[in-house]
Amino acid sequence: MFPILLLVLFNLIIGAITYKNFGDSYDETRIREYAIQSLVAYKSWIMPSYSPNFGGDDLRYYGPAFIMAIVFCVWLVGVPAYSVMAADLWHLAYFVSFQVAVLCIYLLARRWLSNWAAITVAFLFSTQPLLWGHAFINPKDIPFMAFFLASIVSGLWMCDKVLAPTGKGHYNFPSIKQLILRSEQNWRNMHRRNRNTAIIIGSIWLLSVIFLIIGKYPLNSWIANIIHIIYTNPQSLGGRIFLIIAHQVNNNPVENYILKAQTLFLYLRNGYILFGAILTILHFRSVLPLSIHLPSKRDGSSFLRELFLSFMKPPVLIAGIILGLTTSVRVFGPLAGLIVVIYGLLRKDKKSLAPFFTYAIVAVVFMYLTWPYLWSAPFAHLKESITTMSAFPWIGRVLFNGNYYPADKLPGSYLPVLFSIQFTEPVVILFAIGCGIAVYDLVHRRISGLFGISLVWFFIPVSLLILTRRPIYDNFRQILFLVPPIFLICGIAVEAIFRIARKWSMRIAFMILLCIPGIYGIGYLHPYEYTYYNSFAGGIDGAFRKFETDYWMTSYREAAEYLNQTAVRNARIVVWGGFFLVKQYTRPDLIVEPEQGNTYDLTGGYNFAVLSSRSGNDDLYPDEEPVFSINRGNAILAVVKRLSPSSSP
Repeated sequence: MFPILLLVLFNLIIGAITYKNFGDSYDETRIREYAIQSLVAYKSWIMPSYSPNFGGDDLRYYGPAFIMAIVFCVWLVGVPAYSVMAADLWHLAYFVSFQVAVLCIYLLARRWLSNWAAITVAFLFSTQPLLWGHAFINPKDIPFMAFFLASIVSGLWMCDKVLAPTGKGHYNFPSIKQLILRSEQNWRNMHRRNRNTAIIIGSIWLLSVIFLIIGKYPLNSWIANIIHIIYTNPQSLGGRIFLIIAHQVNNNPVENYILKAQTLFLYLRNGYILFGAILTILHFRSVLPLSIHLPSKRDGSSFLRELFLSFMKPPVLIAGIILGLTTSVRVFGPLAGLIVVIYGLLRKDKKSLAPFFTYAIVAVVFMYLTWPYLWSAPFAHLKESITTMSAFPWIGRVLFNGNYYPADKLPGSYLPVLFSIQFTEPVVILFAIGCGIAVYDLVHRRISGLFGISLVWFFIPVSLLILTRRPIYDNFRQILFLVPPIFLICGIAVEAIFRIARKWSMRIAFMILLCIPGIYGIGYLHPYEYTYYNSFAGGIDGAFRKFETDYWMTSYREAAEYLNQTAVRNARIVVWGGFFLVKQYTRPDLIVEPEQGNTYDLTGGYNFAVLSSRSGNDDLYPDEEPVFSINRGNAILAVVKRLSPSSSP
């Protein structure tokens, strides 16, 4: 434990020295406003007439627990909420949450790995340039990853304290061969008519699910065509029925009805998949190698007594509070609770359900208390948040491998390729080795708890994201909370290597060797570490114009500092995308405006242009050469161009 505390302390010292070097990311200004709005909403507890305002964008669908805490701490320090100093303090707060993640991944790895291997996992995780960079500029995904890790660590600790342990490192679970043999025996013993019914129902459900998932886009297109036909033919039978169902048809465009129909289809599809899965499991329940039992009536009083007693157990309360706060950072927090419950159920019989109900109740209460947007309509607003955030709403284009794609039509290779080029080379290699060892153990020995938790936490969610083609953008920052198992799997490989390298000097040398690429990347790219690509992509030079680099335009701070030193008084500056990222750092006399809604003509009306390389905007005003360029290697992050009266974009 001491080496990890030393690592966290060293990281905090480095962070305290460098945190002022990072520019604001694109969403931070709005997030600070939302945090203040959420904190002010507590006035309604003592002033019932006060009506909170959470703005009109999608930030209200994020829980504000963490960002409200930052606002409160900045207020205690006495720093103005919208000052540059406050923005820097916010960056330091994100970084502190990352150190919590470092500590948690060590504690998690230590459950299944030796101390040496767990320390190596933590060091490898801590020195990833991608994560280090996000740790200073990402107000949503890094804190959520930290809370998610804390939820799992505290949840598993709860299981250890409340449930009887069944042995360290592995579940008390039969081998794969035993499970297969038991299932075959159960299948042979099943009545023939029941067996045929199960086959028919299971086959129909599986084929229909495949069709509904793979045929998502053709089905949506078919729905759009049907709605368009009946909308434009009100005299037809379908048109008359449509007029009865729909109100104010003439006041709404056909696109609105198409969207409603496609949304209804999505709900019906998901309901069918869930209902079909339950029905299929019920028909195959006698075949399953592990029995499914429902509680008897005699269990009721025992369950209620244990439920009440669970509220007096500190591990249950602590784990529930952390899970509630996690959900109040992002609505995907319950996935951490699901992982904990699965872990607990595989360790204990049905009598262990009571602490999990208490765990869930405490989590819901703290989620509600720390998420003011839910107060007025808890169920409706929570459903709205889940629906909106599960789709990762975004209408822009994504640069991947030199081509631009809509966020919901990315190739299936998108996530695997980015995982393999945005983490350091040792991580990619160790992950491949660790997967091989885990699969070998899965087939020939026992199911490792580490691999089991990685299945539920990483492999299954990522596979579903790929198969369902959910919108993803800004590389994969929204799912950073899913990446810790990558490092846990690396730990399996490290553990195997340390069985051979037993001398502490060899192990330390190996740890240093693993961390060198990440440390070098952090130093070379600072303060734009999140633009990191490994040598498999040719580094940031090879990734430039092929993959996203400074997609949050944090380099605009450096551009603003250049303008503060060189621009004449009252100079006019136009900024392409995120003008507020420049304006907050420039001198008060400088006139900084966006490219849209601007006061002056884009041709000849401005003295300078600040242009990001995202979407190739640095090529605007092609007749002018940059007077200042923010580069890392040959990769351009942003440029400043001096404009003349004849300059045209």
